[in-house]
Amino acid sequence: MIDDPRGCSFDPATIKCEAEDRSSCLTAPEVEAVRAFYQGPKTSTGAQIYPGLTRGSEGNWDIIWSDPKHLGGSWEGFYRFMIFDNPDWELAKINFDRDPGLAKEKLGSTMDPDNPDLKAFADHGGKLIVYHGWSDYMVPAEVSIDYWNAVTTRLGESRTRAFYRLFMVPGMAHCADGPGADILFHFAEASVVPLEPERDMLTALEQWVEHGRVPSKFAASRVNEQGVVERTRLLCPYPSVAKYRGEGDVLRAENFTCSTN
Repeated sequence: MIDDPRGCSFDPATIKCEAEDRSSCLTAPEVEAVRAFYQGPKTSTGAQIYPGLTRGSEGNWDIIWSDPKHLGGSWEGFYRFMIFDNPDWELAKINFDRDPGLAKEKLGSTMDPDNPDLKAFADHGGKLIVYHGWSDYMVPAEVSIDYWNAVTTRLGESRTRAFYRLFMVPGMAHCADGPGADILFHFAEASVVPLEPERDMLTALEQWVEHGRVPSKFAASRVNEQGVVERTRLLCPYPSVAKYRGEGDVLRAENFTCSTN
């Protein structure tokens, strides 16, 4: 599990196949494919269109890149039916110089949640808590960081922090799952997670809106098949990060503290 993939420089070429046995290595084309996943889509001139998938998310790539039923995730159907109105459209036909701009022009005004001007929302007393798994294999984790940065650039960090919190979750895949502590809510299958502001994110939002209790930290839970919390992980409001205190069980959130260093 990788705490913050931005600090990981793994190059897939280090496991490039050097022998006939390909059971635990990557062929040359596979190495380039993995690099492309990390880099994210770009135009023919090299301009970044969208962030790439993070190192540490590879364990679930097969869900949307190998399974024909989920090929490409939801955006394949988006382009096929909503942009081109063509049920025969395939992923191989994507043109990164043209198609993202076409999609933006056609449906961006109703479907793109990327407007960083949240002043009216904040002035109305709104509160926003966003969480994103660092190991998300469908929506690149850095999308949420880019949006946070855009909002703070627009409104200033002090004003933004008065109503908006972003929690990045190490080892969490798409909304849940993955090798990390991935449970952020109390629900039927995770009833062992207490309904407390620092353990249930909906309760944290409720307390912030109704009682002004600012969410300064949060503990994500890992619940095993027996319904027992086997470990917890401290989550800190971005851009602060969890740092180990130097003593105690590393599988317990209480042995970490939030730091900006």
